[in-house]
Amino acid sequence: MISRFPKDWKITYVEPSFWLALAWSLFNKLPFKRNQTIQKNIEVISVVTIPFGDRFGFSRKYNDYIITNKMKKILKKKNVKLPILLFYKPRYSCVIGSLGESAICYDITDDIREFDASSKWLEGYIERLEKKSDMIFTSSEKILKRFQDAGRKNIFFIGNGVDVSHFEKASQNDTIPAKEVSNIKHPVIGYVGAVGEWFDFELLQKILREFPDCSVVLIGWAFSKQRNLLKQIKSKNLHFLGVKKYDELPKYIKAFDVCIIPFLSNRLTQSVNPNKFYEYLASGKPIVTTTLPELEKFRHVCNIAENHKEFIEYTRNAIKKDHDPTIALDIAKQNDWKDKAAKMTELIGRLDQQTK
Repeated sequence: MISRFPKDWKITYVEPSFWLALAWSLFNKLPFKRNQTIQKNIEVISVVTIPFGDRFGFSRKYNDYIITNKMKKILKKKNVKLPILLFYKPRYSCVIGSLGESAICYDITDDIREFDASSKWLEGYIERLEKKSDMIFTSSEKILKRFQDAGRKNIFFIGNGVDVSHFEKASQNDTIPAKEVSNIKHPVIGYVGAVGEWFDFELLQKILREFPDCSVVLIGWAFSKQRNLLKQIKSKNLHFLGVKKYDELPKYIKAFDVCIIPFLSNRLTQSVNPNKFYEYLASGKPIVTTTLPELEKFRHVCNIAENHKEFIEYTRNAIKKDHDPTIALDIAKQNDWKDKAAKMTELIGRLDQQTK
């Protein structure tokens, strides 16, 4: 999203966690730099805080000090006055009121309060950010309605999106499937995305049993608990391939015969607008998903299962029937990241004019 912001905007992107960024680089065997320039106008920085310090009140307050002090130095060095702060993670809301900011924006993609892994201490940071924000963006219509019902103004639905030209490669004849999936047993039932607490393992087990002659491919990061659950599954037709580079994803999806979103139905997923859905649309593949409120309006281009039995049935039909991706591709084009970014930056620009 940010890479599609106006090129004349000076942007400093702060990694949500230095230690997470470092671990991610080591895991993927990538070079790691605390400061790096992504584009001429975008610099990514990492703030070194006390490891695991947020677990305890006294060290968390010291981390607040480290974060705030570091941001002050960065803005001073760049000679930035009256910055606009755009938050994605509430953790850094400790800087609010200390940086001479002209406006505060908050981009809510998930209802973070509903995550099992969300710490209780984070509630204060979320409340502060929601209260102090001059403008809020969200990818969830349910979250939008919750704020509107509470009388909140200046909240806008942006939604999730996709780089259409990138994922469209999955349907192009000159795209060669990745080697890892080119020689496995077909048909291929594929999933791209993180495997977390929202993932329905009971449904996964049923898919593996019902489709013994198919390959089930999972691509993405698995959290520790879910990674252990995957290790416990003894099935020759399950292929957990882990994290793949963004540039390579179309080569993997190229081999899929059907794309799935096997999510649980709970309070967390009630406001989830899965990014992978739009990537699947652009890829031109048939889609089977569990019931997610944010996807109800797309029933005409995907198969939405009310229960596990329907999910299996829809998957079987999707494998057998020919699929026309025309309408799906049109919807993907209506949700291209460049248009999402244009809408967000227009609103931020309007807010900036109001505060001057």
